[in-house]
Amino acid sequence: MNALMRECLLICRGCVRNAAQRRSRLAGLKWAAPMLLVVLTLLGVAQTPPGPDVSVEDEVLGNLRNQAIGRQTLADLNLPEAFLRREADRIIRASFDDRYRIVVKDPLATTDDGQPPMPYVPMTRRAIDGAIDLYDPPLTAETLAYRKSLQKGRPSNRGFMPALTDAEPRWHMDEPGGDAPPPLRAAADLVGKRLAFDGLLPTLARVMATLGPATFATVEDADVELLRATGLPVDLLRHFQLGSGESDRDLLAALSKRLAESPSFDAINAELSGARFVFKPTRPGFVVADDSGSVEPGVIRGQITRGGYWRGEGDGATTDLVRLAAKALPKTPFVLSVDVKHAREFADVAATWPLTMPKQVTLVPEPLRIEQWTQDNSKAGTIGEDAAATALAMLVPRYACWGDDGSTFLPGEMFLLPGAAAAIGAELIHSPLLFQGGNILCVIDPKTGERLLLVADADIYRNTALGLTAAQATEAFRVEFGCDRCEMIEAASFHLDYDVSVRAVNGRLVALMNDPLTAAIIMLEAATAVLVRAGVVPEAAARDAVEALRGGDHRGYLDRIAPAVYARGPDGRFPLSLAERFATSPVDSGVGNLQRFLLALDLLISRDLKPQELPGSRHARSSLMAMQREEAQRQALHQRLRDLGMDIVSVPNLVATSRGMACLNGLQLKGMYVMPAYGGLYAATDVAAKMAIAAAFGPDVHILQIECGESQRRSGAVRCSLAVFPKLPAATDAKH
Repeated sequence: MNALMRECLLICRGCVRNAAQRRSRLAGLKWAAPMLLVVLTLLGVAQTPPGPDVSVEDEVLGNLRNQAIGRQTLADLNLPEAFLRREADRIIRASFDDRYRIVVKDPLATTDDGQPPMPYVPMTRRAIDGAIDLYDPPLTAETLAYRKSLQKGRPSNRGFMPALTDAEPRWHMDEPGGDAPPPLRAAADLVGKRLAFDGLLPTLARVMATLGPATFATVEDADVELLRATGLPVDLLRHFQLGSGESDRDLLAALSKRLAESPSFDAINAELSGARFVFKPTRPGFVVADDSGSVEPGVIRGQITRGGYWRGEGDGATTDLVRLAAKALPKTPFVLSVDVKHAREFADVAATWPLTMPKQVTLVPEPLRIEQWTQDNSKAGTIGEDAAATALAMLVPRYACWGDDGSTFLPGEMFLLPGAAAAIGAELIHSPLLFQGGNILCVIDPKTGERLLLVADADIYRNTALGLTAAQATEAFRVEFGCDRCEMIEAASFHLDYDVSVRAVNGRLVALMNDPLTAAIIMLEAATAVLVRAGVVPEAAARDAVEALRGGDHRGYLDRIAPAVYARGPDGRFPLSLAERFATSPVDSGVGNLQRFLLALDLLISRDLKPQELPGSRHARSSLMAMQREEAQRQALHQRLRDLGMDIVSVPNLVATSRGMACLNGLQLKGMYVMPAYGGLYAATDVAAKMAIAAAFGPDVHILQIECGESQRRSGAVRCSLAVFPKLPAATDAKH
């Protein structure tokens, strides 16, 4: 693996957590060939012919497959080719941005890193007495030691499932090491290599044969532990039934007998192919909360990553986002997990908020590292009978994780969940399924009342790696989440809730979808004014460029603007002094705004270039082609949702992980859409997005904007940061 690809993979792990129809162009307008060459030369690095042997795309794809997971590799997860290529495209784009769209310190810059220092926050209390409560989760020294023993990483034990309670078995993250008995190592290697290809039951048969069928003649706890040590997800066996009805331990005993009678795997596999998959919900009666506008918030859960603000009120980072949400929903209690090191400082900051209700904010200190992305480590819902909710519940994945190139376990995200659930008064349900909440949307069809679960393909494939088929995983999600139907969706972005937001409107399901080109045009116009003030582009040229842009002459705009901009960033390194001119206030990020301007430029170029016009630089060429493929995937997603009966509404939004925007990553609540806004230089994009959403939803839905620019610069927004629990009927209201 060469240095570039190693860097690509690192970027993938760090950045990838992870549209509209093309506008008509003026017929006959051409970009002058000499100017095209100048722009393409400045786009990335000097014009060099593409590599003669392997394309960047194939090289990244190969390196993805070769990533080690213990003694196995990512290829052993049997991820589909098309899915891996989309993941490779995200790596390529992130790599290009991090190499050729960077901001560097220069003599004219007034700050060291483009980030103004965090201002002092005066601790003048404004919250009423008792508005901030504390719930300190009970934690024994033994439990804490166990939790600290598990480190962030991709488990090489395929079936790994950390214990959330003392009653749960404590799985090992790692496969058996060199000191393990040879049969156990051989069985573990078999699981790692074949589980995702052959399925759970055929792999189980071969593992039992490797360990010795007689071992399982009478199945004891030690025998189950032995299978667990090989990496087999033994907890999934109870969902399979053979023709004679065996399941769970009876299945193991019956299979041991069959192996002893006939060692022919062809015959055994033929019998196993007739096994029925009947998924049993971990908690009967659980129903995941609706994401399409029917939920009245009862409790909102969040996670706090620091004590104070990032740069001050209005910066849109974690603390500020929660402040604005609490202000917008003053009658809704918030339960916030917070790193114990930051709990006191955060309590002082929250005391300056205009909290008006007792226990409006409950803090839950936690000893392990906490991330901002609350939505991904669980799903909020209710428990009840006959569609009547009687209690709150939190469905927790097999283990909290991030990444699509394998699943990276996050201990802090997993082990904060018991404390949060207890503080809310919600039942904690530990599912055997592996998922990230940003990839799951539940919508209710207003005509039929059908609960439809949309699950991104990445989360389906996490579970095919556990030995389920795609159809079995889809059915398991349907049952586990309490829905009537489940559909696998191929996401265009790194998470489904970056691609689409659905609401029931006037008897129809309306799907908001990103329109990157319209957003780019709005942003380019705003940024062009900055270029004039910074002396990068003459005023007359800028005026002509904006006129061309408004008229659909994209090349006319690029002709006048792109050469001057790229000339300011030799080799893709742009001066901090230029970035500072893009900030509109002390809490607006000039660096972030410049990066988004460059992304909008690249998007415009990618939309207009023909294949023969693509630059020779391997990096620039592959990045532009990845952008083109992403747009094709977005159009395919449009059609997929239309096929599901949804009306598509395009919303101006430039989506691109940490360098884009996320106005669709909001909360669809009863009578309200809580919309993420970027603010600052690109506030006009927020206005355009709000207008499009308001027109789609009508006057009965209030569009409430929360400016969270810094959160969006970290690849998330409102929905990523907050989980909403439904308000229960008064007679059955939970703790809050």
